[in-house]
Amino acid sequence: MYGLKSYKNDVPNYTSIAITGKDTLRDLGADLMRNYKVTLPTYIDMDFEKRCRDLNYWVYKEIGNYKSENHIKDMFSYVDTFITEVWNKLQEEVATPCERDANNFSIFLLHIKKELDVF
Repeated sequence: MYGLKSYKNDVPNYTSIAITGKDTLRDLGADLMRNYKVTLPTYIDMDFEKRCRDLNYWVYKEIGNYKSENHIKDMFSYVDTFITEVWNKLQEEVATPCERDANNFSIFLLHIKKELDVF
């Protein structure tokens, strides 16, 4: 089982985006890799589809946080490309891929959707 440091070292193999000097982005990529490879398939308290929706919500929340903290105002930026590339590479490595949802909603509406998903 990989530790988070190993995932951090692997991030450049999952994207064409230069992450030198972007430690927070690299860390986000490593967290995504760990969540996709370890948490998604092994967390058994909910079905796979629900876990996949939760992972999608988490990703969009983290993208929004990163953009806000780094004053990125573009709707689509290198952050989105980075996450898409990492996610796509992860999908190639697993037997049951988690599809990435198209995000057409604000994080507020996604949060409401996530909360309703509990019921």
